[in-house]
Amino acid sequence: MDSALKTRRRTAVLAAKIAVPIFLAIVSIFVIAPRVSSAALFAKTTASLDKVRAVVLGLTGASTAASAAITLLPDDICSPIAAQLMELTEDFTIILCAVYFEKFMLTVIGYLSFTFVVPASMILSAVNAFFKSEQLRALSVKLCVFGICAFLVIPVSVKVSELINETHRESIEATISAAEESVAEIESASGNAESGETQNEKKNVFQKLFDAVESGIDTVTHSASLVTERLRTVVDNFIDALAVLIVTSCVIPLAIIAIFVWLVKTLFHLDLRLPELRRVHRRSDSYGDRNDRFDSY
Repeated sequence: MDSALKTRRRTAVLAAKIAVPIFLAIVSIFVIAPRVSSAALFAKTTASLDKVRAVVLGLTGASTAASAAITLLPDDICSPIAAQLMELTEDFTIILCAVYFEKFMLTVIGYLSFTFVVPASMILSAVNAFFKSEQLRALSVKLCVFGICAFLVIPVSVKVSELINETHRESIEATISAAEESVAEIESASGNAESGETQNEKKNVFQKLFDAVESGIDTVTHSASLVTERLRTVVDNFIDALAVLIVTSCVIPLAIIAIFVWLVKTLFHLDLRLPELRRVHRRSDSYGDRNDRFDSY
């Protein structure tokens, strides 16, 4: 009787070790995956990414307009600044691609994780009920943790980035406003110079530069230095905004991934490194040594 009871218990435990992971895999595929892949679940995260996208588009447009407007200045005085602004425009475009990538992967990663990765870990766990392999168990746990962490990376990083963006939002908006104001002043000064209008009231530094070049007076150098200093401030503000966006859109997601890896290794004592192939190399080396010995004969 005792042996029969023990056999029943072992059978029940084995059945549970097989049925529970398979049930969790089915729930992951047909219940969790459709929910985590829906846009409604990440409405706030998507709205935050849309705000960042709008800011990046504003900076891109402002830097492009400023670069084009600077070419209107006489004698190519600030051509290097215009070239630098065009380079910043390319950098802003890269940041914009990173924002779109996060937005697209927000729902895709959740679908892939709970449709393939987590169910695969559950199937390995069920298979391990027969083999009782420590390697299969470790691989199952790693796959499950990897799928969940991959699903959480983008929402967590977007939330952290949102806090930083809110802190610097006013400075970025001031950068866009200053660039737009400079563009408007340059275009106004260029239009007045072409039409021959010389209004003395409330002339900006760009209008003074046009007047100095046309009049041929000795204040050209002084006006040029004022214009250069004004545009240099605009470029510095763009660089500050670019640095903030690089940190929030590129550095923080990578940092979140590193923190997740560290937490998993610390809490679960898992080694998430790829397996090394030292044994294979040693065998191939030993075979090479044997061939060398045969060659010597």
